[in-house]
Amino acid sequence: MNRPWLTAVDETELVASLSAFRDSPPPPRGERSTQQSEAWSFACALLARPALLQGWYPVVIEAGDKPDFIVTSEGREFGVEVVEAIPQSLAHAISVTNTYKQSELNPDRDEVGLLDLGHYRGSRPEKRSKIIKRYQCGQFDSAPWTGDEVYREWCDNIHKAIHGKVDKLDHGSYRRCTRTHLLVDGHDAAHFSDAELPKALSLLDEMFERNSLAWGGFDEIYILKGSTLSSFCAGRRK
Repeated sequence: MNRPWLTAVDETELVASLSAFRDSPPPPRGERSTQQSEAWSFACALLARPALLQGWYPVVIEAGDKPDFIVTSEGREFGVEVVEAIPQSLAHAISVTNTYKQSELNPDRDEVGLLDLGHYRGSRPEKRSKIIKRYQCGQFDSAPWTGDEVYREWCDNIHKAIHGKVDKLDHGSYRRCTRTHLLVDGHDAAHFSDAELPKALSLLDEMFERNSLAWGGFDEIYILKGSTLSSFCAGRRK
C-alpha cells in the first residue's frame, strides 16, 4: 500500500522539503533500508533538477513498491522506479561485512554455510577462513584503473542496473502508470569527479546506441551522478 512521502504546492516548498533529506543523510551503506536508499536517491535527483515537476503542482508523491514512487497531480500520475548501480565487488564486500558483523564469527573456527560469500559460495572451509581474515585486516584486493577503464566500469554497472529493472518491469507485477520512469543512482557505480562525467556519459551514449533493447517499458531513464541528473529518452540523451 502506498504512503504519502512528500507534498508541495510549488517548487519553493518542494526544495525546502527535499533539503531536509539532503541535510539528514541515511545511515551508512549496509545499515540503511532499501526504502531509505530509494528516498535519498529520489530526493537528490529532484534537488538536482526541480524542474522535473514543472507543471505538476500541487504535487503529491507517494512511496510504495513496483514502482517505488507515484507522482500525482490533479488526476494525472507517473511512476518512478529507483535502483542503485553498484559494482558486484562492492555488493559482495557489503554482504561479507554485514554477515560477519551479525554472526560474531571466530575467524579461527570453521563456519561452513554461515557466510553468504557470493562467488566464494561452496569453496573450501580454508578459503572462507582466509576471506574472513582479509576482511578483519581490511585487505580486500583492488587494482588501479588505467585509461578510460573507470568510465567504462561505471557505464557497465549502470547498464546492468537498467537491465535488471527492465526485466522486472516487463515480467513483474508492476502497477501500470500512464508513464513510468527509471532513476539510476550512479554515485557508487565507479568513482570519478563531476568534471569527468561528460567523458563517462559519452561512452554511455555509445552503449545505448549499440543496444536498442536496453529500454524495455520505461519511458525515460534518469541517471544521477554527483549533483548532475542526466535524462535519456528512446535511447538518446536529452
